[in-house]
Amino acid sequence: AAAQRGLASLESNPNLQSKYSDYIDLYADLTEEELNEYRDHYLDEGGIMGLSQILRQEGRQEECAALVTRQLRRKLGIHSALEEILKQLETLPLETLENLADALLDFNNVMDVRLWFDKLKLSE
Repeated sequence: AAAQRGLASLESNPNLQSKYSDYIDLYADLTEEELNEYRDHYLDEGGIMGLSQILRQEGRQEECAALVTRQLRRKLGIHSALEEILKQLETLPLETLENLADALLDFNNVMDVRLWFDKLKLSE
């Protein structure tokens, strides 16, 4: 956040701020938790700095959810029970979706997916 504020104070051109902001985002290499904290605490300070990284992260989450959905439908078929479970994917963080993408290789039926989600809820 300090780097973004410094950039805003040194560069008045919004187009260049946005361009340089991407470099700060890349260098900071924030985890999902840090990104959420940044969004909650610093984005409200009137700056749009870091927004490009947030949008990229959200885009990655949406793409991963779509991919996992396609993989589960292809592996297990389209069942009403599976469709109920798939609705939950949109709310999962990226890291959890990536773990599910790995785990689904071992699933043989919808019950395996339910058990994975049950374990996820227990660990929260």
